[in-house]
Amino acid sequence: MAGGTSRKDHSEIGSSYVHFNFTPHQDKATASLIGDVPNGVFMDQNAIFLGGQGGLVGPSQIAYGSVIAAGGICRVDLLEQNKLHIPEVPPAGTRDYEIGVYRRGDRLIQNNLIYIGNLFALREWYRNIRTKCVRDKFDQSVLDGGLQNLDLILKERIKRLGDVANKFEYSFRWLESHGGKPDEILVQKSFNKKWPELQKNLEALSFQPLETFVQSVEVKSSYIETIQSLEKDARESGRAWLQSIVDETAGLWT
Repeated sequence: MAGGTSRKDHSEIGSSYVHFNFTPHQDKATASLIGDVPNGVFMDQNAIFLGGQGGLVGPSQIAYGSVIAAGGICRVDLLEQNKLHIPEVPPAGTRDYEIGVYRRGDRLIQNNLIYIGNLFALREWYRNIRTKCVRDKFDQSVLDGGLQNLDLILKERIKRLGDVANKFEYSFRWLESHGGKPDEILVQKSFNKKWPELQKNLEALSFQPLETFVQSVEVKSSYIETIQSLEKDARESGRAWLQSIVDETAGLWT
């Protein structure tokens, strides 16, 4: 989660807010991106507010400046900034339901890859920019710990997406025998088949720093001052560099 410009102007999660990260299909490919890395690291984006007594069903993307009204469960992506979202309440009732059968597989795949791309981008930010502001061995220990955790999270997210790829086999076979939508079947069948290669490509990804941007970062008295004192052109080149990492990751599937 990102958003906001200072310790006083920051994104907020309301009381008793829940992020739902486990599905009836028994998977956890549900990580949600509240804000993003390419913009959030520059600490110049509008804050996000998640209203209390509500929830978010992952995997979702929430844009900067979004306000989700209290008491509702958000089940959609909010990709346009500075909007109030009042979640719709599904109609009550009982209906047929087959556990293990996925819908909107393409959204699930793409949101997961975008999330993984943001993790790669954050890791490169830590390696190339955050490290410039290390003052002592304590700062270095925190940075090292952050990088270790990012590696663990990346490994976990790739594993969880692989679990879904394997589960897609039951799903698309069930859809084929029950008149499922051809486009949905094609997405799931293709992802299931291509996952071993995609996994290798994800694990092999490496990125180069944008040297002109890295060199433009002049260390000030604090990390926050260092980042917020960047010139506009430097910020934009930094955003483009980080976004290219996200786009390259997500593009492995598209």
